[in-house]
Amino acid sequence: MYPFVAHDLFMKNPFLLLILTLSASAFISSAAFATNIYSWTDENGIVHFSDKPTEQGTKIQLPTTHTPSNLTTSTQSEPPSLPHPFVRLLSPLNEETLRQNEGRITIQAITNRELIDGHQLRLKLNGQVQKSTQTQLQWTLDNIDRGEHTLQLQLLDQRKVIAFSKSITVYLHRARIQKKQKS
Repeated sequence: MYPFVAHDLFMKNPFLLLILTLSASAFISSAAFATNIYSWTDENGIVHFSDKPTEQGTKIQLPTTHTPSNLTTSTQSEPPSLPHPFVRLLSPLNEETLRQNEGRITIQAITNRELIDGHQLRLKLNGQVQKSTQTQLQWTLDNIDRGEHTLQLQLLDQRKVIAFSKSITVYLHRARIQKKQKS
């Protein structure tokens, strides 16, 4: 005969484990709100706990816990702090060579601000502002001359610069067909 193992009992009847778990959680939650806890041992040697006094029960003194009264009001009145704003160029990469005969540069960006409620992005090409501000994270610049160019993004809040990306350099190559000279 096998010795009694609680694991075997719960494996054969998982419903029993559920009942035991619910009972324990109910006991713990009721004990947390009860002002007095009583304990007694029955004739079979089983220790019992209750929030109701009995003839054989002894009162257990529980430590009191104190919760600051201003804890809930201070967290509700303070708005959550936002992380420091940032904007970053994802593509093209710094010192990337672009081979584009139409002179097209496609720019992708990322920011930690939603581009609503006055947040906008502004693109600078070679130090000059390009187009107008926008709320999109992608630009397409067309007919850009071949050569070296610098790109930078600015994150605006109500038209004030609150963050800017690192300036990157890209090299645009465009094929050029040379015309034959007349002799």
